[in-house]
Amino acid sequence: MNKELILAMIFSCCLESAYAGKYRPENAEPLSIIYAQAPVESKPFNSDSRAPSQTLYRIELNTLYAFDVAKDLNLSDNLYNYEVKNGKEDSGRVNIPQVFQDIIEVALKGSGIFVNAYESLLNPAFSAWLTDAQAEKLRYDEKISEIRQVEGKDRAVFSGKSEFSSLSTKAVPVGWPSTYVNTTTAFSGNRVYIVDGGTSGAHPALTADVNFTEYANPMGNPHYPSIFERYHTPHILSVVGGRGNVVRGINPGQNVKLYNKDFNNIDWDPSTATSTQDKIFWALQLAARNSEDSSEFSSLALSSNQAIFDYQSTVEKNQSALLATNLWGWTLRQASNRFFITNSSGNYDQNACYTAYTYNNQFGNTAQINDGIMVVSGIDATGNVFLSGTNDIPGVPASDSAVSRPTWGECIEVWAPAKDIPGISYSTGAQRLSTGTSYAAPIVAAIASRYGNSSTRPIQREQFIRENMVATGYYDHGFAIKAAKYSSNSSSVPYYLNPLSIYAPGTSANLKSILSNGKFYPPTNGGAWFYSNNSNQVRLIVDMGSNNNIVSGVRITPVTGSNNKTGTLTVTASNDPNSFIGGLAMYEAHVSNLAPIYYSVQNSNARYFQIAFSSDDSNLGISEIEMYGK
Repeated sequence: MNKELILAMIFSCCLESAYAGKYRPENAEPLSIIYAQAPVESKPFNSDSRAPSQTLYRIELNTLYAFDVAKDLNLSDNLYNYEVKNGKEDSGRVNIPQVFQDIIEVALKGSGIFVNAYESLLNPAFSAWLTDAQAEKLRYDEKISEIRQVEGKDRAVFSGKSEFSSLSTKAVPVGWPSTYVNTTTAFSGNRVYIVDGGTSGAHPALTADVNFTEYANPMGNPHYPSIFERYHTPHILSVVGGRGNVVRGINPGQNVKLYNKDFNNIDWDPSTATSTQDKIFWALQLAARNSEDSSEFSSLALSSNQAIFDYQSTVEKNQSALLATNLWGWTLRQASNRFFITNSSGNYDQNACYTAYTYNNQFGNTAQINDGIMVVSGIDATGNVFLSGTNDIPGVPASDSAVSRPTWGECIEVWAPAKDIPGISYSTGAQRLSTGTSYAAPIVAAIASRYGNSSTRPIQREQFIRENMVATGYYDHGFAIKAAKYSSNSSSVPYYLNPLSIYAPGTSANLKSILSNGKFYPPTNGGAWFYSNNSNQVRLIVDMGSNNNIVSGVRITPVTGSNNKTGTLTVTASNDPNSFIGGLAMYEAHVSNLAPIYYSVQNSNARYFQIAFSSDDSNLGISEIEMYGK
């Protein structure tokens, strides 16, 4: 029996099915269509195959479903296998996975829906022209994970609005976390991303109360989590978006994208692991690529932290697994192109620089402003660091579920509620209380997601959180505790400034469409996506069009052949494009592929800005330049 016939048999009912309980619970609410402010609608009928009543949509198939199909048909070897070799993406393998095309093509057979374009390298996503009736029908198919209208005027800008469910009519009272961080007002808007475990086997109350979609690495292997891990993810999801049937979250009804780090390959020592062996690498890559495919900037919470151990002697190495030069830290830096990221500091009662994200584990250079990443510690309802707590898991002795006080030190940048946080129980679906910084990080991400829209950059959301932090009056190991709060105040948040042109000195070609398009990764359809002159130096001029703006910062995303090289970045302002004098050189210790670098400018209102970037990498490039100011 040939492959097409087998696929046809499996998918013959693909777009006709109701929820069967395999990929979405039987009682789950249908998907919400994400509407655009100016959707692409078909022109009056001519020689093309579209009817006047059709609109362009981007549609994603469920990745768990894609994995099952590939496994059943022994097609796993054809799946796209994203690798990093010598610290660089193996661009020779950047091809749309043929198996995704096979699945999409046959899944649509007989439905009257035709692929307009394949939209993703890492997910079975495609665009198609749909009638209202066809789009409505897809909402009830459990093999579909997202339906989004394509924006007409600018595909890089979406409304950030969706048909999010309102509070339950039997909503539970507002809990102390929402009251403490000032998020008691209704919320309907931007989504948030979570990287954590899966929800397989969770009580149906979770799906009834939280509007989330789960994604996984199609190349991965199922991981069977411990009892602690099983309770971890449902609690985090409900803390963020519980509608109020069981738990009222920070943003009730918020759309959440969950990336299952446990449905991946075995977790090796992150200081030496290759990308195909590591679960957090894959989850972050999937989230970032999916975000870019959707032309969406957002917030992301990673409630994972770990010190590196010598697995031969089981001795701690006094180094964080999330150190910027390690695989996890580098991947977190890459993902910060698209996300404002919050990372939980951990409950280890030791210096957080040994457990959470840190730029450099030499104290004094551990956390950076304007890197799009913040490490979050936990407090109780008084605003002080919690000293102990419990996970409250049925059948687990209190001594085994006890939680130590959180980590502390130079790497922590913000604090949020973490003591006795209400969430949904994995096993019973009832409300339970749990303690840990794992809840503080997603609370800050949820607060940040309230600001702006799907075009708001990570730097802007980070500054929004910093602007509204409030000192609680307490200190931890000599550091003033500053709690995250929601506020309408955003006076210090810089604007993203849109340049008129970007060009190399002595040339006239405008590189803006490549270097200022909100895209950081190799495109699905190939083509130019970064600038390089095939040397270890890049020099570019950014023309702002006038001197009416006050530029306060420049962020560049380098393209390199290897990681952790040293480099120098200099930005010089001028009103004469032929004369650039001065400019302070900023030394960068860890120039790595697609890991952005921020340069502070002394509030210059010049029209032209020369960017001079050099590294000891022999083939240096830039994929994106972001200008910030007022």
